[in-house]
Amino acid sequence: MNPSLAPSENTSSAAAESLAPDPVIEAARFMLQGGTLGQLRGVTPQQYEALYRIGYDYYQAGRCRLASQMFSLLFSLDPYEKRYAKGMASSLQREGRFEQALACWGATSLLDLDDSVPVLHACECLMELGRLDEALESLEPMVAPGATEPPPVIERARVLVERIRRQQARKGTA
Repeated sequence: MNPSLAPSENTSSAAAESLAPDPVIEAARFMLQGGTLGQLRGVTPQQYEALYRIGYDYYQAGRCRLASQMFSLLFSLDPYEKRYAKGMASSLQREGRFEQALACWGATSLLDLDDSVPVLHACECLMELGRLDEALESLEPMVAPGATEPPPVIERARVLVERIRRQQARKGTA
């Protein structure tokens, strides 16, 4: 028998390892089925709340970079929790990082399609970025006759629409 073809002690352990589930693949499967990184890591509700409280306190103190980092961590642990996306988006917007905030507001709006507040904030970011036509396109349905948004949302949308129209009139693009 050719010695290079003879089974070795390493061959049987390698074969056993190849039959064992790959933890990375198993984690990916879990997350594709709606699991979160936080669940994989065993993060408790109390730990989530403690981290959220730290992020919230940073935000309230005007320490938006630290707040956005905390909310980013929370969002990476549980991307289905709207509060974490909202906290991250609010912190980024307040910090003046409008492009990143816009992306976060988009994610926030996808977590609750019935909540139009993230759309308002996204429009504020669009305005700061000079993308007035895009903002107006998103706001106009909120102020159209028969709009079903809550009254505070309609009022805020009206204020933003008026501001956009004034800016466009000043630029001569109305």
